[in-house]
Amino acid sequence: MWNAKKSILLSICGAGAAILLVILFAALLPFFPRFGSAKSSILFDAAYLRTIMPSLYACCVPALISLISLLRMLLDIRKSLVFTEANVRRLRVISWCFFALFLILLLTALFAIASPAILLLAVSSGFFCLLIRVVKNVIDAARTLKEENDFTI
Repeated sequence: MWNAKKSILLSICGAGAAILLVILFAALLPFFPRFGSAKSSILFDAAYLRTIMPSLYACCVPALISLISLLRMLLDIRKSLVFTEANVRRLRVISWCFFALFLILLLTALFAIASPAILLLAVSSGFFCLLIRVVKNVIDAARTLKEENDFTI
């Protein structure tokens, strides 16, 4: 039977797998242009990848920071520590990481490669930044209510 504990465990495993995938992506990125011919597809266009490779590496940093923050938050939630100042801080870090991704991808789309795909990823990152900020504000308000309730006799 599926329950909340199994759901949290699945989320923790997913966050751990995502961290490993980002590290693997960063390690294998220099070898991606070798997988296809120079013009086989946009994903394996050697010239295209060499142009955006610094941006892809720059994106790995906020991605790793946000995934590590997410993993730490999930570990706290597993301990029933949901509405805490630490989780609010982690959500704030995650939102700033999405904002960093937005800036990196937007600058890449504007100055390096005018690609609709990169622009779409930039807009998506900006949207997720706003979404996480809203969730952070909700969790922070719930934390405040919980603290007030804990001090009520």
